[in-house]
Amino acid sequence: MEMKERGLSTGALAGIVVAIVVVAVVVPVAAVLLLRGGGGAGEAILDTLPVYQGAQPAPENVSQEVINGLLTGMGSPSGWVGKMYITQASPATVIDWYKTQMSGWTKLTDNTMESYGITYYVLAYQKVSDAAAIVTFTYPGVGNCLALAAGPKTPSTPGGGTTGSIVGTWSGSHLGSTETFTFNSNGTYSWSSGTDQANGTWSMSGDILTLDTTEWKVVFGTDSMQWYEKTPDGTWMSSPSRSFTRVT
Repeated sequence: MEMKERGLSTGALAGIVVAIVVVAVVVPVAAVLLLRGGGGAGEAILDTLPVYQGAQPAPENVSQEVINGLLTGMGSPSGWVGKMYITQASPATVIDWYKTQMSGWTKLTDNTMESYGITYYVLAYQKVSDAAAIVTFTYPGVGNCLALAAGPKTPSTPGGGTTGSIVGTWSGSHLGSTETFTFNSNGTYSWSSGTDQANGTWSMSGDILTLDTTEWKVVFGTDSMQWYEKTPDGTWMSSPSRSFTRVT
C-alpha cells in the first residue's frame, strides 16, 4: 500500500472507516471546525483529555483525511471535535498508556482489529454526559498516528430497543463486503465482515439506535431495516446509508 503524494491512499481511508464503524467511534468533521477551533462542548471535553508525551500535531492534510474518514464511517453527532497527532511510540504502547490515564471515565470499547493491512487500537469512554474516543495506528510514510475525539453523549435507554424489534441477527452489504450484526437483548452486539470482527454495546430510544457512542436513525420494514446517518449540521440524511435484512 502506498501513500498518495498529498495524503493517504483510498484503501487506507476505507480501512479507517471500517475499523471505526465497527466500534462506533465518531469524529465529526468539517476540517475547519476540527483543526482550527469551534465545536463548543466537544472542545471543552477534548481539552480535558491527556495528550501522549512527545506527541506532535499531524500534518494538516493527513489530519483532515483521517478525521473525514472517521466521519464517513460514523454519522457525525453534533458537538464532536477531534485532533490527530504523530508519536514516536508504537500504537500499542500509546493505547496502553491511555488505559491508565482515563480515571473517572467508564470504558465502553477496547478493541484491536485489522483492516486493509493496518492494525487499529480503539478505546471509547463515557463520563456522565461526555464521551471520548482514542484511536492509534501506524501508516507507512506517515508514522504512528494518534486520533483523539470527544463530544456529548446523547442519552438513550439500554436494552430492548423499539418494541425489541432490532434484537436478532441482520445481514447487509457495506463497502463491497457482507456484514452481519447480532443484537442481543442484554444490550450487547457482535459484528463481522469477512475476517474482521468486533463487539460492543447498543441501546435504543425511540427510533434512534446508539452503537457504543454513535447514533443512527433506524427505519424498520418487514424483516428489514435501514440506517440513516447525521449530516454535519446535525440533521438526518434523506437517504439510508446502510440496509439490512433479518437473518434470525
